Amino acid sequence: MAITAALAGAARGTGADNDRFALEAANLNAQANGTGVECLHLDILTQTLPTADVMLAGDAPV
Repeated sequence: MAITAALAGAARGTGADNDRFALEAANLNAQANGTGVECLHLDILTQTLPTADVMLAGDAPV
């Protein structure tokens, strides 16, 4: 979602995932699309998140 936001004109985007393989795929995708998206390895349910104006989550367990 951060990559899509960056491509749509967001000033800054940060992605987060606790799966290292998904994180590597996101980094490669961000580079391939020429975005400045930062991808962080963290668990959004247990770790402190960076501050942001907008946060979106996908596939998060309930």
